[in-house]
Amino acid sequence: MSSNTECQFGGYKNCPYPEEKRKYSKWSFFLLLFGASATPESITLICKKCGATIPLSDSERKELT
Repeated sequence: MSSNTECQFGGYKNCPYPEEKRKYSKWSFFLLLFGASATPESITLICKKCGATIPLSDSERKELT
């Protein structure tokens, strides 16, 4: 897999193989252990097929949280 900056399928709504990688703070992870919901610090989408990181706009990031 290559680490391209653009997915060959287009943006995140067009990519049929997105994989979400969510990063939580230590405090958020603690809340998740007890069943409370927590907002991730960052969300990264990676195409499983081509390995590209799919960039997200602020509105798309809010849509996923």
